Amino acid sequence: DYILEELSDEDVKLIIERELYLNKKTIPPIFLYYLQENMDKFQHLKNPSLLSIFISEICHLRKEEYEELGKEKDFMKALTILFMYRLNTFPKTIEEYLDTLSEPAILVFQLLSLSRDGLDEDDIRAITYNLGDQLDVYTFRSVVHEFRKIIRKLDSGKYIISNTLVKEAILNSLEEVEIRTTRYQLISALGGRGSKLNFDSFKEILYQYYMLQNYEGMGIILSLVEQSLTIEEKVKL
Repeated sequence: DYILEELSDEDVKLIIERELYLNKKTIPPIFLYYLQENMDKFQHLKNPSLLSIFISEICHLRKEEYEELGKEKDFMKALTILFMYRLNTFPKTIEEYLDTLSEPAILVFQLLSLSRDGLDEDDIRAITYNLGDQLDVYTFRSVVHEFRKIIRKLDSGKYIISNTLVKEAILNSLEEVEIRTTRYQLISALGGRGSKLNFDSFKEILYQYYMLQNYEGMGIILSLVEQSLTIEEKVKL
């Protein structure tokens, strides 16, 4: 398990300032002052992961929330009240936070957490095609947008869970049967890409077979594609 040292008051201030800067947002000064002056009442937010997620969430309200706030005579007062509600009801652990997520979001988190090096949009398209009504590409993109503090897109085009504590909590929450089922879903979806099976996808399938301790499957996939690999690619395995 990862154990983090509790943030100091100065650390809290720096993280809040950084998150506001990165999100290009401001929040009501009275709420910011209250939060910084009353951190002892919200000890769970001295976990840097939870604090970063909380600030990111209040920086990105849903469209319908903005519409409701727009009906109020005093927008900033209404916004402060909403932020106070969010503060007082925000989950106290990463595990509790994950329990608040929608089923599509949980599924995306699981797929990315169980992958070797992340998944790109072609991978996701293949996976969502196999999953049917459980998930589609548009929902995936929506989840990525909503949880951009946790899901990061690499220069390679692959999406990963960038928060180690969140990833660990997701993996710990899964039953063995869920893990095996998801790994086979990844193998089936990526293997079904046929001629579009690139080197990264091949590595992903091989990794999933390895984690399943399915050495027969590893042998089959290796024998099928070995002739097409370059020397450089073989070294990278």
